[in-house]
Amino acid sequence: MRALILALVMVCLALPAIAADNLKEMFSQGSVRGEISLLNFTRDFKNGTQDKQDSALGGALYYKTDAFNGITLGAAFATTNGVGDYDDKGFYYGITAPVHESVSRLQEYYVQAQRFNTTVKIGAQELNTPFLNIHPIRMIHRTYRGVSVVNKSIDNLTLMGFYLTDHMGWVDDEFISFTNDVYIGGAAYKLPFEVVNTKAQAWYFTMKDSFRQTFFKVDFSKKLMILFFMPHRPFSHRNPREMSWMVSWIPISMVLMPGSVPTVSI
Repeated sequence: MRALILALVMVCLALPAIAADNLKEMFSQGSVRGEISLLNFTRDFKNGTQDKQDSALGGALYYKTDAFNGITLGAAFATTNGVGDYDDKGFYYGITAPVHESVSRLQEYYVQAQRFNTTVKIGAQELNTPFLNIHPIRMIHRTYRGVSVVNKSIDNLTLMGFYLTDHMGWVDDEFISFTNDVYIGGAAYKLPFEVVNTKAQAWYFTMKDSFRQTFFKVDFSKKLMILFFMPHRPFSHRNPREMSWMVSWIPISMVLMPGSVPTVSI
């Protein structure tokens, strides 16, 4: 596997220039984004069970360079820091580490190459698949280490492949190897329907001597227009009681997924 990763890196370095004209612009034209969170958890028990309480301040900072010779570099730093004195309380896993400990770590560090509508990313990276994802319900996201490949050569079709060797949970300060290497394959296709937007997904996930799993999903969405009337009283010195009706349209989007309750957003 190490030989394969090295070969991919050498191929990446041989790609023609795309965006930045030199290494200086590659870094100076990079992008930065971040997030800050303050979380608190409290749970009281009866019958002598120790109460739990945790508060933490933290977040993540992401940096990504511009592309140079088809290559992009990325890195991220994440941290969670306990605030308050809760030594007499039990800790809540994921807000802080065990016994209310703080955690700071490198969340991502990768080399990314893009060519022929294909993106290859090698290193530590956050993922969003039906099986393994960032699971954003604690202070720090879950993250993984390996190789990801995404291809969009065919219109409306996205092909995805992942080879993963290690992972970090919410409060791990170093990567932990999977029992066996993980392989994930997926495809997402937007069907060419004009009446209803339709997107189908199919995924396959396997870990040797552990399990195999498949996943299928179809999403339907449609923008609708709701017509409604509301009273409107224009300002008039001549007739303050003058009343008219204003007609308005509100666009809404409805998403339907098999086995789920329809969701509507305005």
